[in-house]
Amino acid sequence: MNNLLFKGAAYLTFANLIFMGSGYIIQILIGRFFDPALYGTFGIVIYLINLLNTILTSGFFQGISRSIAEKETAAKTILRKSLKIEIILTPIIALIYYGLADLISRGFGDPQMAYYIRLSALLIPLYGIRTVYIGVLNGLKRFNKQSLIAIIAAISKLVLVVIFLLMGLDLDAILLAYFLAALVSLITAMSFTKIKNGLDHFPGKKLFNTTITISFYAFGFPLLMSIDLFLVKYFSNNQDSAGYYNSATTLSRFLYIILAGFVISLLPIISGYYYKNLIEKVRENIKQAIRLSLIILGPLTIIASLTAGNLIPLIFSDKYNPAITSFSILVFGMSLLALTRVMMTIIISIGQQKMSLYLTIMLILASIAANLLLIPKYGINGAAWATTFVGVIGLLFSYIYVWKKINKITNWISIIKIIIASLVVGIVCKVLITELDFSNFKILALYSILVLIYLITLVMFKEFSKNDILILRNFFTGKNINKKTDI
Repeated sequence: MNNLLFKGAAYLTFANLIFMGSGYIIQILIGRFFDPALYGTFGIVIYLINLLNTILTSGFFQGISRSIAEKETAAKTILRKSLKIEIILTPIIALIYYGLADLISRGFGDPQMAYYIRLSALLIPLYGIRTVYIGVLNGLKRFNKQSLIAIIAAISKLVLVVIFLLMGLDLDAILLAYFLAALVSLITAMSFTKIKNGLDHFPGKKLFNTTITISFYAFGFPLLMSIDLFLVKYFSNNQDSAGYYNSATTLSRFLYIILAGFVISLLPIISGYYYKNLIEKVRENIKQAIRLSLIILGPLTIIASLTAGNLIPLIFSDKYNPAITSFSILVFGMSLLALTRVMMTIIISIGQQKMSLYLTIMLILASIAANLLLIPKYGINGAAWATTFVGVIGLLFSYIYVWKKINKITNWISIIKIIIASLVVGIVCKVLITELDFSNFKILALYSILVLIYLITLVMFKEFSKNDILILRNFFTGKNINKKTDI
C-alpha cells in the first residue's frame, strides 16, 4: 500500500486516539460528577453542536482537501476563498442557532437545555475558521501538523475540564473549556499553515459547490448517528433513559472513531490518484483499507459486545447498567457505520460527492422510520437495533456503488479468513467470561489474551505476515517502509 497513506494514517490515528481518549475521559468524568439527567442534557447539547459544526468542519474540510489534492498549485487561492466563505457563514449560523435555543429545548422537553445551547453557539465560528486551515494542511498532506493541532485541542480541553470540575463548577464551565481549547487550537492552526506559492487560479464557484455538497453530506452523517439518541430523548418519559443511551453511544463510538485516521488520509491520496487516472493505485489502496478496517473492527466489535456487562459499570459505574444490552447491540451498528463512512469517503474522493449525499439522505429516512417503529416498543434497545439495521443498509449500498465504479476492490478470501478469526476470538471470549471472573480491571487481562489469540489465528491463516508487521510498524511510528510492502 502507498507509504503516504500509512504515514498519514499513523499520524492521524495517533492524534485521534488522543482526541478520542480525552473525549472519553471528559464524558466519563461528567457522567460521574453529574446525575444521569444532566449528563443526558450534556450529551444532547454536544451532539447538536457537533451536527452544526460538521457543516463547517467535515464538509468544508473534505471539500478543501479534495480541491487542493486536485490542484495543489492553487492551495493559497483555495485558502483565501474558503476563509471568506467561513467568515461570512459561521456567524450567521451561530446567530440562528442561538435564536432557536428555546424552540429546540422545548422540542426535547428540557427547558434548562436552552441556556447551554446558547453558550455552545459561541463555538461555531471558531470551529468553522479552524477547519479551513486544517483542510488545507490535509490537502497538502502535512499530516503531522494536522495531527498536532488535534492533540493540542484535546489536551487543552481535557485539562480545563478537569480543573473546572475539581473547582465544583457547573456545565456552563465545561462549555467554556471547549471554547478556550478551540481558540488555542485555532491559533496553532494559523501558525502552522504557511504556503509560499499556490496562487494558481481555482474557480470559486467550483470550490463553493464542492464544499457545500460535501457539507450537506457531512451534516447528514452525524445526524444519522444521532437520530437514535434524539428520538430516545423525545419518546422517553424517564429523563435518565437519554443518559443511559448516551453512555452506550459514547462507548460504542470508539469503534467508529478508531478508523478516522484511515478516513482522513484516504481522501487526499485517493483523490490525487483518481484525478491522475491511476486507477490501479486507487483500487489497491481501497482494497487494503477495507482489509485493515475489518482486521481492526472484527474482533473489537465481537469482544466489546460480549463483555458489555463488564465495560459499562467499569467505565460509567453501576448506575448505568440499564445501558448494557443496548451497548451490546449498538457496537455492531457503529462498526457498520464506520465501514460505511470509509466507503462514503471513497465515493467523495472519486468526485461523486452528490451520490454520498443521496445515500446519506436515504439512510437518514431509514433511520427515522426504524427508530419510530422500534423505540416506542423496545426503548433504548430498539434504538440500538434501528442503528444496526441502518448500518447494514448503508454498507451494502455504498460498497456496491464503489464496486461498480472501481471494480475489484475486495480480496474475498482474505475477508473470510478475518471473519473466521474474529469468530474464533468471540467463542473463546464467551467461554472465558462464562467460566471465570473478569470483573473490574481484570477484564484488561482477558482483552490481552484475546488479542494474542486473534493474532495467532491470523498467522495460522497466513493472513498476518511479515509484510503486515512492517505495515503496522509504519502505521504506529510514521516511518517509511520498504517499497516491497506496497501491494
